[in-house]
Amino acid sequence: MILLLAISLILVTFGIGFLVISKKFINTDKEVRILFLVLPILTVLAQYSGIVFSLIRGESVAKYLIDNPNLLFPIFPCDVVMWSLLFVGIFFSKRETRPVQILIDFCFFFGFFSAVIGMVANVDFLNDPTLTNFNGAKSIFSHALLITNIVALGMYKIVKIDLTPNYIHLVIGVLFMGLIGVINNTMCWIIKGEEYAIEINSMYMLRPSYSKISWLKFQYVVPAALVLYFGVFVILDLIFYKKGNRFNKRGFHW
Repeated sequence: MILLLAISLILVTFGIGFLVISKKFINTDKEVRILFLVLPILTVLAQYSGIVFSLIRGESVAKYLIDNPNLLFPIFPCDVVMWSLLFVGIFFSKRETRPVQILIDFCFFFGFFSAVIGMVANVDFLNDPTLTNFNGAKSIFSHALLITNIVALGMYKIVKIDLTPNYIHLVIGVLFMGLIGVINNTMCWIIKGEEYAIEINSMYMLRPSYSKISWLKFQYVVPAALVLYFGVFVILDLIFYKKGNRFNKRGFHW
């Protein structure tokens, strides 16, 4: 566990250091667009690098994909965040539109904590805590890239602090993530039965993410998190804005 935390801290520090340095050289809108496209592409490539590793080892790619179904479908929260960031990068020039704003707020506010938890509680690495475990090392590295991408949204002021739209966008993002989980679990149930669906456990809906804590399931954690996030958004608004200009600066409307 100590090794995992040390590696995670080093990688995240390196990523944030890169962002600090990049701000000195990346100034134009075109350069910023390229940055926000390259970062998620690198994250996706890191996530799928296991396929290349399987080919090098002479293993079946089909078997690797079956053993790692999150490469075929967005099974876990971080998968949803990763693909959302890629969509943000692709449609970065339209970042003021509602759909992209929803993705930005979802990725920044939900994605950061999801990526941090996914990194420090990395099952692949914890099951085999050595650097020779490619899947574990790859997973840690891809989570570090994910965190770097999310932090960049704040450092480049792409995300805007504003309670009403922030919270509504977050709720929409989380509900969409839940819908993905329901669809994935239903498909697994239909195709291979209840046991397989519970094994895949998309979005941690069918069993806790950590077996010793029974309430660590989507249907318990998400409502509690949304209450907590509301408090966080209120505090952020009180910090960033003066009285009379709080809670809905962007004049939120549909």
